[in-house]
This record gives sequence, C-alpha cells and structure tokens, in this order.
Amino acid sequence: MSRFSKLYYFPIYLALALIVGMVIGRALPKGFSATAGHSSKSDSLANEMYNLSEMLELVKEHYVDSVDVTKIAQRGINDLLKQLDPHSAYVPSAQVDKMNESLKGSFEGIGMEFTLFKDTIVVVKPVIGGPSEQAGLQPGDKIIQIEGKNAAGTGMNSDAVIKKLRGKRGTVVHISVLRTAEKALLPFAITRAEIPIHSVVAAFMLDSTTAYFKIEEFAENTIKELQESAPYANKNVKNVVVDLRYNGGGYLNTCFDLADEFLKEGELVVYTDDRMHQQKKMFATEKGQFENAKVYVLINSESASASEIFAGAIQDNDRGVLIGERTFGKGLVQEVFPLADGGQMRLTVSRYYTPSGRCIQREYKGVDYDKYSSERFDESKTDSSKVFYTKNKRKVYACGGVSPDVVLAHDSVLQWSLLNKIYEEDFIRKAALFYYLKHKQQLKALPAHIFLQSIAAQADIRRSAVAQLGAMKLLNKPLNAASTAFLAKEVCAIVAKCAYDSNAYYNVLLQNDPYIRYVLQQLKHPSLR
Repeated sequence: MSRFSKLYYFPIYLALALIVGMVIGRALPKGFSATAGHSSKSDSLANEMYNLSEMLELVKEHYVDSVDVTKIAQRGINDLLKQLDPHSAYVPSAQVDKMNESLKGSFEGIGMEFTLFKDTIVVVKPVIGGPSEQAGLQPGDKIIQIEGKNAAGTGMNSDAVIKKLRGKRGTVVHISVLRTAEKALLPFAITRAEIPIHSVVAAFMLDSTTAYFKIEEFAENTIKELQESAPYANKNVKNVVVDLRYNGGGYLNTCFDLADEFLKEGELVVYTDDRMHQQKKMFATEKGQFENAKVYVLINSESASASEIFAGAIQDNDRGVLIGERTFGKGLVQEVFPLADGGQMRLTVSRYYTPSGRCIQREYKGVDYDKYSSERFDESKTDSSKVFYTKNKRKVYACGGVSPDVVLAHDSVLQWSLLNKIYEEDFIRKAALFYYLKHKQQLKALPAHIFLQSIAAQADIRRSAVAQLGAMKLLNKPLNAASTAFLAKEVCAIVAKCAYDSNAYYNVLLQNDPYIRYVLQQLKHPSLR
C-alpha cells in the first residue's frame, strides 16, 4: 500500500481503533491490564487500537501542519460506519441534544420564527402561546440589540442568532426591537421557556366528513397532538387523509400507535428481523378512533422509515389507498448506544418488514452515498419477481420502499435549480413579511375562513410576490409559469401563517394540490363534479 493510500485510509483506521476501544473498554473488568492473558482475537484488536491511538498522538505532536485531531477522529468514525450501511451513524456529544430536539417535541428558548434581511433579524411569527408572543413581539419586528449589544449589520448567520436567543428555561434575554411606525427602540425582557415543536403541523376538515392530518415526523407527542386536534373529536368524520410527504420517520412506537388508530385488533403492523433471525412482531390492539373510516395516505420519495412502516401496514392490511410516489426505502433499524463522552452511536441491528413480508430497505451495497441519498425510484423498474400478497391477496412487490396504489409523480415542470436559488435567499418569507406588514390591519379585520375563501385577497398577495421577485433580480433568467405560480402560492401561505396559524398555511398550500384533488374526486366532492 502506498504512503498516500495509508494517509487516505487513516481516518477509517482511526475510527476502527476508537470504536474497538469503546467496545473493549466496556467489556473489560476493572483492573484489567493490557499485558494480562486474553484471547488472540481480542489481543489483535487491542493491539490495533493501541497502535492507532499512538499514531494519532504522533500526528498531533509532529505533523507538519496544525490539525484538528478531534475532527479527524469524528470524520473517521463516520467514514467507517458508512462502510456498514447508509444509516448507522456517530453523533458527537455536542450534537446529541439538537439531533433529538424535534423528536422529543420541545426546545428551550423564546419561541419565534425569524429571517435575516440585510443582516437584520426580522420576526416572522412568534410561537403561539410562547414567551415571544406573551412578551408582545409581532411579525415584522426587527431585533436591533441583544443584551445591549448591536445585533444588526453584524453579519450573524442563523446559527449565531439561535445561539444567542436560546438558553435554559427561566433565564431572561433582553432585546431591543425596531417596529414599523415606532420612532424609538422597544425594549423587551423575555423569559425563556420550554417551546413545543409540533409534529402534527396541520389538522382540519377538508369538507364536512373528511379530516386532514399533516404529520412531519413521528415524535414523542405526535399521538397526543393528534388526539387533541378538532378533527379527531369530530363524530362526522368518515374519511381521513394522512399526509406523510417529506416525513423522514421517527419513533417506531409512535408509528405503531398511529397505525393502531386505523387497524383492527390483531392485525400485524410491522415486524423486525435481526442477524440471529429473531423476529419481533407488533400487532394492533383495541379499537382505534378511525377504524371504520376510509383512509388515504399521501407519500413521496422523501417519506422514510416510520412513514414507510405506517404506509406498508395500511397497504398490506388492505386498509386504505396509498397515493403519490414510491417511498425512500429506509428499512434498517438503528439502536442507540450511548458513549462515554455523551455522544451516541446509532448502529443498525435489524431490518423492518411490512405485514406481507416485504423488506422496506432498498439496495445500498456498492451504491455511492450521495446517489443513495438523492436518487428517486423509477416505477418502470419494479422487479415483478419479488411478489408478495396483501391480506386480500392483492399483489405487491418488494423493490425497496413502499410503492403507492395510485402513482402521482412529482411535478417535473418546476424549475428547481432556479427555485432553490430563491430559497437560498429566503425570498418567500421576506416577500410574505413585506406584504403582511403593508396590509396588517386589513388582514386582522378578515377572519381566517373568509381569507381562505377569498380568491381576490389571495390573488393580490400572489401579484405582490411576482412584482417583488422582479424587483429583487435574484435570477438571470425568468421562471416559467408553473414555477412562478408555485412560488407565489408559497408566499401567500406564509402570509396566511403570519396572519392566522399553521392550519391556514397548509390550507393555502393544498389549493390545487394533485394529491388532495385525487382524494376529493374519489369522494365525489361537490366542487369537483
């Protein structure tokens, strides 16, 4: 092996040494000596660990350039785990809380959505009921000072802003705000608190008998949020739409509890199989709230893990209709192993299977990691030889992921290369704030349900968004009609969020949505006859 090759693979060797060291360190009894007798296999692993640890010290002390050995070690661990599969991962101690934040359902801070406009922190929307709203912050407020120090024009990025505003509950942060129509800065002393992160981000009725739930991930509080929503308690619900598009997964137990709301007692939800071929099966329990309702599950290529388990359970039990694209294909089960320094290793220990026996995981051996992460599945390439059968003997196929019953491909007309540039500038929130601040009083006087029914009010916002896009000159070529309409609708949705709430936001986004349109057509919705 060449010297270059040794240097190239050094991070992987180092990671192996670190992980072996962690494993051996846990297994060894107190007082164990490296010179004590032990098996040749353990001896070989221990020797590698000590050799590579010594190499790391030599690099730290003698390498020609100054290097961050901690970063090298972390990169090495991740490189090693990627040799196993795409989902085993190392989480450094400093990132553990942030990684688990959304799944735990809360964080500690002042609770507000913001954007950075010309190096100024601008409030987009205080969290309803959170410290910022209780203190009186409003959409459009510009935060000029934090703890008496200038916070505008300093070149801070979003992470720096979050670091300054978040903190332990009960602590106070002092800010000064510039508000439209106010001449002087307004001082605020905001006491940080626990801020909920909602996973059921929208729950409302599409019509008098059809409930809609948008679930972003399967978190600790997902079922509680679902059960506390108005549609859940509505006795007139006969149809339920569960929107899992872009839902990357979460807790298995939460996924099971959601499936239990729809499946009959004794029906299989999912099972896992480990290296010893030990299977663990999860069956639905007592009657759920929506056991007799028609079910439509919306999925796309970004629906992964727990989303796929739920979709597979509904499909294999012939309980509802899956609409959209084939799901991501993440069917590997990770167990979290805490490390001595507070970090975590999330190691794959088994695989998920749908009730019919399909493995959810798609092929990853020999596939480039970036390609694996971004590649969409071509339904025309389905391997019909891997056939399985649902409860009612319908054929389904195992090709990684879960294939929908009704295929609705993503919109290829949209110019994503251009739209992504617009997103990078946070144009949508800035354009929405511009409109909201200009028309705040009119929007306050307009109830949410009237706004959502008003074609004229929403058309005015869309025209404003298109005009602002032209004035800002973000692109060197124009958007096509479909991309312009898509962008304008997103601006309109953010205005609805600023003026009302998350339900209003999704009500706007779902207008002319092909997935929702299909559902309403199947239900013979009056407006679509």
